[in-house]
Amino acid sequence: TGDGDEDLSCPICQDIFKDPVVLTCSHSFCRACLQTWWRGKKTQECPVCKRKSSRKHLCTLHSEKLKIFCLDHQEPVCIICRDSRIHNEHRFRPVDEAAQEYREELQKILKPLQDKLAVLQDAKADGDQTLKFIKLQSQQTEKQIREQFQKLHQFLQQEETAKIAALSATITAAQAELKAADVSFLKNYQETVRRVQQRPLQDDPQPVPGALIDVHCPSPSGPLLHTPLTQSHSGHTQSPQSQAAARSLFSH
Repeated sequence: TGDGDEDLSCPICQDIFKDPVVLTCSHSFCRACLQTWWRGKKTQECPVCKRKSSRKHLCTLHSEKLKIFCLDHQEPVCIICRDSRIHNEHRFRPVDEAAQEYREELQKILKPLQDKLAVLQDAKADGDQTLKFIKLQSQQTEKQIREQFQKLHQFLQQEETAKIAALSATITAAQAELKAADVSFLKNYQETVRRVQQRPLQDDPQPVPGALIDVHCPSPSGPLLHTPLTQSHSGHTQSPQSQAAARSLFSH
């Protein structure tokens, strides 16, 4: 094979160039052969000299460098293409000038998308911050509810239970005398009245301070805080303390 044939043959397939490409190291190959050679490799190196290389873009018709850009056909071409009939009376720009112009145009088109992305990212950051705050607030509110419930529970169990038990005992004893025989009732009447009168009517208990926590939780029927609580299921009027306790528990 002569030197001229070697200049026209691909070092990989040893055949005449088909769609040739030139690397930055100046070695030429068939486009398909080079793509197959590079497939699966970590670095793109020249199959001949093993230097890291990239492809030079050449004209597929004339194997010349693409130095100018045809504005009419919107494609890079070589010097020979510029003078050919197909590009007669066309407008051209140097490749670097055309590239800069179109980069600026693309940046203008891209700007609204970048602005929208920034807005969405800011909104997401605000949303994430709000979720963190709500989670922390709910934990703090739950702690408050538990503490207030324990205080109310202790109050009802200790103070009110003792008062209710004492009043119930006095009333039960007096009611037993009412059912006694006439003679027995009359004999014990003065002592029964004395015991009843010795049991003073204490002031109505007041709501536990701080029992209502200012946290608004809507429900399908509206805030439970405004639900009528003045009567029990049996129809009897509840005491102000019972009403306050119910409000404290159900308003949260």
